[in-house]
Amino acid sequence: MNDWLEIMIQMKSHFLISLCYRDFSETAIRILQKFMFHPELQAKVLPDSQKILIKTLSLIYQPDTDQQCKENAKEFLETLHSGGAEEDQESTEALKEFVYHVVKAFAKENSEAYLQSNLIELMN
Repeated sequence: MNDWLEIMIQMKSHFLISLCYRDFSETAIRILQKFMFHPELQAKVLPDSQKILIKTLSLIYQPDTDQQCKENAKEFLETLHSGGAEEDQESTEALKEFVYHVVKAFAKENSEAYLQSNLIELMN
């Protein structure tokens, strides 16, 4: 488990920035979900990923970014928000809180981009 955590720590920036590229975003999402849904890794991965994910959203929601990346980002956040394993309520709540704080911080730091984004529906 420690080896997987180390991989995520070393590669999280690469995985998250890959969300900005149409050719890589779906693969990056599948990788990130494996880490973020894993009950043992989640407690360490979520807080460590929050800041870089907020910055990534500010890149994704620029006018010149491919629309597919924006849709993929929204779907990724919706999937996280809906939770991991249904039998693990604590994990589901942690993911909901993570998504809420990430989107809220993105909206606060990048209000114009947020207002033009497809993330408003998610916050409602």
